Amino acid sequence: MTIWLALALALPAPDLLRDEICKGCLAAGKDRSAPQPLVVVLHGDEGSPTKLMSLWSPLAERGICRNQNGAVRLCDPREASGDQQNIWVFAPKCPTNEGCKGSYWRWGGDAVWLGKQVDAFKAAHAVDASRVYLAGWSGGARTGATWPRFAVVVVP
Repeated sequence: MTIWLALALALPAPDLLRDEICKGCLAAGKDRSAPQPLVVVLHGDEGSPTKLMSLWSPLAERGICRNQNGAVRLCDPREASGDQQNIWVFAPKCPTNEGCKGSYWRWGGDAVWLGKQVDAFKAAHAVDASRVYLAGWSGGARTGATWPRFAVVVVP
C-alpha cells in the first residue's frame, strides 16, 4: 500500500468522470474499444470517492504492465509497452437517497444498490464483466463483500 500511495502522490490526477452513474460517484479510465477490467473502490468512515480516487486514479491513468520477471507494476508513461492493461476505477458514494448517513459502515443498506451501479457502469463503458474487482475500507469492504458478483474482494 505504501508504494501505491507514494506513486499516487507523485502523479497528476487524471480527468475524473464526476457524478458518473450516481450522484457523488467518481470514475477514471480511458475508453477503449476492447473491454477492460473494472476496480470498484468503496470508502469507509471519514472516506469519500474523492479521497479514494486520489489513491486509485493513477491505476486508471497509467494502466498496469509486467516487469521482465512477470511482476505487476504501474506502467511508466515514457515507455511504449505492448503489454499495457488499461483499467477502469469506479468509486461510488454511499447513497444518501437510500438512507446512508455518510458511511457504508453506518448504512447497513442493501448491497443490491451497489450491484445496480456496477451494472449501469458496465452498460455505459467497455468493461470485461469477468474481471470486476472490489477494494473496500471498513464498512465499504463489508458492503462489497455481501455482493457475490465480484471476481475478488480486497480489504487493505
